[in-house]
Amino acid sequence: MAAWPQQHKNLAACVILFLAAALAVYLFILRPRAQEVANAREAMTTLQSDLEKTGWPLDSERLTRLLDETQRRLEGPKGKQETDPRTAIGVRNRADAVLRSSTSMFDGRIKEFFGTSEDFVREVSRLDYQEEFNQLERKLRADDIILAEELLGLGENTSSTSTYQLLLQIWTLDEVLKLAGANRLRPMKDAKVTISTDTGKRQASKLTVLPVKAYYLDLKDKEPYLLEMPIRMTLIGEMNDFCEFLRALHAAGKFYPVSYLELTTENPSLKRPDDDGVLRVGRVIVNIECSAFFRLHSDAPPIQRQTEMKLLPPGA
Repeated sequence: MAAWPQQHKNLAACVILFLAAALAVYLFILRPRAQEVANAREAMTTLQSDLEKTGWPLDSERLTRLLDETQRRLEGPKGKQETDPRTAIGVRNRADAVLRSSTSMFDGRIKEFFGTSEDFVREVSRLDYQEEFNQLERKLRADDIILAEELLGLGENTSSTSTYQLLLQIWTLDEVLKLAGANRLRPMKDAKVTISTDTGKRQASKLTVLPVKAYYLDLKDKEPYLLEMPIRMTLIGEMNDFCEFLRALHAAGKFYPVSYLELTTENPSLKRPDDDGVLRVGRVIVNIECSAFFRLHSDAPPIQRQTEMKLLPPGA
């Protein structure tokens, strides 16, 4: 067999190299790309099928309009922020107004004596607490409301690493007692506890300051986002007055929500239904727990951090 001319050998080598290059391009470039396109088409088909099952429109313009409308419902009108939660427009604005309103019960006192909430937390001293406690005790004693440390849980010499919380507790007690007195309700006496005063021994009033509750956005936080100051008291008065007192706890500018309520008549054994079968209650004794709330940073936004969004399985 005659040997190939050198030109033919060169041509054959070029053809072989071209075929090898074409095969390499197909195996390592075109084939993976084609598989990617096929996978993308399959994913798009699956996604479109899933979207159709949700009932949402697949028209981008309609979706954009829905998004804009939902955004307006969430944010409210731009450049307008209502402070009254009852008139605030937009979920975020209303949530902000609710939080600011419900944690602003002591803003007046704090601004008058300390300026800001941060200054109040940082600068309040034990002497401030003792002065406030003694003033409250004298004022209540003049109204025949006697504070006893063993019932109240606080006294003039009570100390804490968070002195500002002691002030918040007695301020809560003072404000709620004001509302009770304005509605003709009085704290009931405890016959088992007496206090020696300048005018002799007097029965203590059933008033208790419960431990402060701290709420954290994250367990890693060094300080709480929100504090709750609950108090417990036993009040006596007319049923109609007590109903007005409950309304006053949530009136405009007030937020002292009730977490526990036990109501009895003063002499339940003497009560009988009337001719219509209705039991009419006049004088009542009420055991009630209610709270005030406080944010350490009054200018902090309602949501300080956003959790990472995760896709949930169907039906979750």
